[in-house]
Amino acid sequence: MSHNPSTTPVLELLRSLPSVNLQTLNATAELLNRRDRKYLVPTAVLEEVLLEVGTTAAVLSVAGRYQTRYHTTYFDTADWLSYRLSATKRRRRFKIRLRAYESDTRYLEVKTNGSRGRTQKNRWLLPNNCAICDVFDAATGLAEPVQRCLDERNITSPPLEYFHTVLQVQYNRSTLLLGSSRATIDSNLKLGKPGYPLVSVVDSTITAPVIVETKTLGATTVLDRALWARGFRPIALSKFAAGVAHIYGFPGNRWHRLLTKLQ
Repeated sequence: MSHNPSTTPVLELLRSLPSVNLQTLNATAELLNRRDRKYLVPTAVLEEVLLEVGTTAAVLSVAGRYQTRYHTTYFDTADWLSYRLSATKRRRRFKIRLRAYESDTRYLEVKTNGSRGRTQKNRWLLPNNCAICDVFDAATGLAEPVQRCLDERNITSPPLEYFHTVLQVQYNRSTLLLGSSRATIDSNLKLGKPGYPLVSVVDSTITAPVIVETKTLGATTVLDRALWARGFRPIALSKFAAGVAHIYGFPGNRWHRLLTKLQ
């Protein structure tokens, strides 16, 4: 049986930090065009780091919650174009996804990777009555801006009607504001094929590692430096590509060892 997340030491530490609302977070550090650094961190180490950087951080609070459940559905083509680009670390790789929040707000998002490891994200609010299978239907008006976004980044892809849902990813996220940067803490990762039950890839103990990601305009954050001082370095981890490889059993994928560490 999984533990109650409201009792975890990490959440208790987050509750002790100053809080910030979503409007302030986005006004200060929305960072849709940014540099990402990801780390796989044992919870005991994260507790140490939070104690060290807490005086310079604030935590996002949404309706009194310091942790929010994210549910993401990813799209890809029958020949796995997005997965193959991500697996081979191609410069102009991209992901198309639908992200749902606990508030029932849903966004269609396109994430692209450009030069010097920078990530750019575009997103569009999805109508409440729009089913996933209708996302690129002409009535939604979403196909045109998504295609224009890909074209502007010189990304060659088939027409959007060739994309279908391939993966569900769910996790709990806490978000820190670090000056003009932000960081996220993701735990309780679950994966699944669309229409099938989600499967946990995290063990049920309180010591399971979490995924920490800093998002900046370029410079390192106090959180990066605290992790580096403890011997942790950024890793290449894509929840989408790792999830596809794991769920569909693609052999020899480079994320197998990282996913094993989560178990």
